Amino acid sequence: MRTLPLFFLMLLIACPSSRPDDDDAADDDAADDDDVADDDDAADDDDAADDDDVVDDDDAVDDDDAADDDDAVDDDDATPEVAWVAPSESTILEWGDTVVLRGSASDPSYGPTELSTSFESGLQGALDSGSPDINGEYSYSAATLQPGWHQITLEACNPDNACASAQRTVGVCDWSASNAFDADLANWTLYSDAAWDPSGFIELTGNVQNRRGQVFNAVDRVNPGDIAIRFYIQTGPNSGTGADGFAMTIVDASDPTDLETLLAASADGGGLAYGFGGAYGSFVRDALHVEIDTWENIDNGNTELHTDPTPENHIAVTLDGDPGNHILWTPIPTIEDSLWHEVLLEVQGSQVTVTLDGAVVLDGPISNWTFRGGYIGFSGSTGYYSNNHRIQDLELLPDCLVP
Repeated sequence: MRTLPLFFLMLLIACPSSRPDDDDAADDDAADDDDVADDDDAADDDDAADDDDVVDDDDAVDDDDAADDDDAVDDDDATPEVAWVAPSESTILEWGDTVVLRGSASDPSYGPTELSTSFESGLQGALDSGSPDINGEYSYSAATLQPGWHQITLEACNPDNACASAQRTVGVCDWSASNAFDADLANWTLYSDAAWDPSGFIELTGNVQNRRGQVFNAVDRVNPGDIAIRFYIQTGPNSGTGADGFAMTIVDASDPTDLETLLAASADGGGLAYGFGGAYGSFVRDALHVEIDTWENIDNGNTELHTDPTPENHIAVTLDGDPGNHILWTPIPTIEDSLWHEVLLEVQGSQVTVTLDGAVVLDGPISNWTFRGGYIGFSGSTGYYSNNHRIQDLELLPDCLVP
């Protein structure tokens, strides 16, 4: 009976448990699964890489196509480039003045001198044609632009007939003459020693001692505000010893009778036939004068009632009938040469500018002053010494207008 337990013990030893083998199989299965996952991942990565390569190839193709397209656009659109340099847009110049038209031109495929350039006015037609210089600059001095608004086209073309253009507007104004002596003498009144010469000018004194003469428009008043007045003067022949000079006056007289009374009371000699205020009279209203004085006055309390600021011939702006009230003044070379000299007076607000023979000689403000308009006229006088004093071609220029 004791042999039976021993038999079972030996049987247990000979037949070990199967559970460790199951764990190994599970591990093997897991390893197999990992291998499959790794293979799948690798396949996915390879597929992704292949996809990226495809995308990159497509991008490369697109980039090449885009580059080709850009090149095609550049070739098709290669045209000159133009730009204005001067004058500025909407510049206004006076009829007869010269304006320099200046621009630039370039082309990506041609040198500047290979281009054809031109200026053309929409009002006047072709102005100039040629080629830019080696720096691409092209200019033309236009001295014959007629009054009006000109839209000027700057154009440049290359040898392939590709062209580009740019526009600029320039205005040319014309002075509208009015109140000219020879145009409407009926409105002008001669006073004292002034006389009309059939040659077309007014002689204020003649080369005679102690004379004074005036000519005024006693019908039309100059309105307050900005003005421009141009006239011509002639004096001589007594250079150095001639006297006394001229004046242009705009006086705020109440009516033609009041004007005549003022002129009748004016002084000859140093008074230049407009002296009726200050030391020369009791006038206390508004008057603007531009005097051209050819004699040095020194106050002696008798025949000369003021002292000039210079011994030289001079142009001065004075006020209110007082030849001694020099607001602005400057010496000038002698004009006692029996030649005609152009004088231009411009008033803009309180700024007064006087130009003699094209050169600005006075340009400055008058403090606490406003131009009030009035009757316009001219005067001249002699004293112990004398000269001719002549006036012609007055133009009252309210504005330089572009038609």
